[in-house]
Amino acid sequence: MSRLYTLLPPKPPQYLTSRTFIVLPKYQSRAKNHFMLANNAIADNEIEGHTGMFSASTNDGYYQLGLMSAKLIRDAVMSSKGHVRSASPVKVVGGRRRSSSTQPVKTDSKSRSS
Repeated sequence: MSRLYTLLPPKPPQYLTSRTFIVLPKYQSRAKNHFMLANNAIADNEIEGHTGMFSASTNDGYYQLGLMSAKLIRDAVMSSKGHVRSASPVKVVGGRRRSSSTQPVKTDSKSRSS
């Protein structure tokens, strides 16, 4: 399961580094892979960034966030049906193995045997 969080960019001189509403897992943690950042350069502070993340008028990254959310939902539905996304699936074409673009791969016993 992925978690989306808002990242506010630095705004010197008041904020010299980027900010978030949450405390992220440590970099070495495996949990860090389950957090996806959503940029918002409009919000003045972390609370506005968090509460306004799902509104186009308060989040300049709103449409990108929508695309990420749609992908997460699609992947969850596909996974529940036994499909997984493969970053670089390999097809056998004319006796030769070839990489193809990202395609859903059926994960049942029939597709694993060759």
